[in-house]
Amino acid sequence: MGTSPVDANLPGMPGSTHDRKPDPGAAFSLLHQHIKGVAIKQRVELGELFFGCETANKYDCFMWDPSVGVDDWKKGFKPDSQLYSLRERGDGCKAFCNRQCCGSMRGFVMDMVPNGAYVPNAASHDEMIVLERPFKCECACFCRPRINVMHPALGDLCEVYFPCPVDCCINWTFYVRQPTKEGATKLAKDLPDDWYIIKGYKCQPGALCTCPSGPCKNVQLRIYDAADTECTTQIGTIAKVWSGCCKEMMTDADSFVVEFPEGSNPMQKAALVACTVLLDFLLFENNERHDNV
Repeated sequence: MGTSPVDANLPGMPGSTHDRKPDPGAAFSLLHQHIKGVAIKQRVELGELFFGCETANKYDCFMWDPSVGVDDWKKGFKPDSQLYSLRERGDGCKAFCNRQCCGSMRGFVMDMVPNGAYVPNAASHDEMIVLERPFKCECACFCRPRINVMHPALGDLCEVYFPCPVDCCINWTFYVRQPTKEGATKLAKDLPDDWYIIKGYKCQPGALCTCPSGPCKNVQLRIYDAADTECTTQIGTIAKVWSGCCKEMMTDADSFVVEFPEGSNPMQKAALVACTVLLDFLLFENNERHDNV
């Protein structure tokens, strides 16, 4: 006698989804080796636009062809090729107060789900990537922010850290690396502990004045291999790009493009997407520049 479709979903039955081991590869399957870059567009929130209230951030991640260059990023943007939908959790009173009081410094948990199919509270969803930023009361070189990339069943996979290096007055610097949180398991055992260094010059024109032409229409951060401690050979780019006059002037919804380093694996690409979300919170949230970071 065969197994019915209902029985197949019960633990212990052949083909039961309850008996499947968590597969982190499923979560990263869309960021395969043929994806050279992505465009990340933040959604415009009407609550922020009309009432000035900070709402949960939402982003859409699409395929992007980096061969067109950052200045002409829209030529490589493919709106019909959405890869992921990212949504900050928390719709209750506590989350609302947290966003109003802590602003861009707030801690958050963000779900990154394939193909825009947001699945609320799907803690065991194999295809979900979770971005977790702990709250940090930042003060100069103390309590520096970080964001963890996680799988619901396997825990921390990697992290992005925003330190306070000796050149902090000149450059923004991020480190992408294996998880350092106590008790975290390093799943990518064949990779070094440190993956990438990401640097951006604070005094570039686009960071000081935003306009739709020339060097002022984007802000670029360069990606280097972590082994290149002198940061001499650029291997990728993260850039905030011009989204349009209305969107730039009236909202804090930003657009970014990411050119992935050659040979980067899906987990490293997901870490660079997480880095883009973190730098949006730190540098461009609330439609202003946070020079204190």
